[in-house]
Amino acid sequence: MKKTPFLFSGDVRTDAIHLCEYVDELCADYGMVSVEVSTEAMFSVAAGMVQDFPSNLGVDKSSPFKKVASFATNFVALHPIITPLEAFGKEFKNNQNEIFAYMIAVRFLHGAILKCPSRGDVALVNKIRVSFHFWRDLVFALSDCRPSNDHFNFLSLLFESLAYQANPDACYERVI
Repeated sequence: MKKTPFLFSGDVRTDAIHLCEYVDELCADYGMVSVEVSTEAMFSVAAGMVQDFPSNLGVDKSSPFKKVASFATNFVALHPIITPLEAFGKEFKNNQNEIFAYMIAVRFLHGAILKCPSRGDVALVNKIRVSFHFWRDLVFALSDCRPSNDHFNFLSLLFESLAYQANPDACYERVI
């Protein structure tokens, strides 16, 4: 499978196209022929994740965790995937945007580079993997997610923790 370019290219149109490519790749990976996507909502996700970026560091200086949290909160809130998903079971039929947000976030973080002043560049070489139980609860928890600072901060920390669990050498020293 090819690796779609990172998001946050600096161009909303390019990011919207990359999001659609992520969706196509995920559909292929899970045997889905196609899903209906709102291109208007996809462009709104691409614009919102940058223009309404909730970190005072701004997009360029923020970690991949903050970027993926901004993406995920906008994706879930704006519902760009219209087609209900049956590929994950009837229980998840109407959680297509939460499922795609999580899966795109995991792909985005796999291989991401952390810019660390004290350690230099640190790569997230291992893909995040969670149990089905965790994934199920996360999908349902994401259903109320909005691009507010509360949800943004929580998701940023959650994805950071999951990435460090998968990549213990990338983690900061634990002191508390």
